[in-house]
Amino acid sequence: MDTIAEDIHSLLKKAGYNDPVQIEKIPQSGSDRSYFRIQTQNGTSLIVTKSSNIRENQVFINLSRHFKNIGAPVPEVLAVNNEADLYLQEDLGHTSLLQVLETEG
Repeated sequence: MDTIAEDIHSLLKKAGYNDPVQIEKIPQSGSDRSYFRIQTQNGTSLIVTKSSNIRENQVFINLSRHFKNIGAPVPEVLAVNNEADLYLQEDLGHTSLLQVLETEG
């Protein structure tokens, strides 16, 4: 986790945030992506996603930005590292889309 922690610190700095006070790994759900919930010093909660599938990341980031621009209720992508294997998003809470679908159908 040391390397990912360093990468997260760099990404936060790139996005204008201070060092995190907490980095929590979130359980994976059906993909090879790794998720981390970040708590900043001022109480902001953010999500960092790590994935080695660069093409998939680029498509996701572009679609997310498009949907955000048209007013869809999606988390904003706040920063992407130079390698495009790590990106920072708004944290919309602890409930995942998968949990909603499993509960509501």
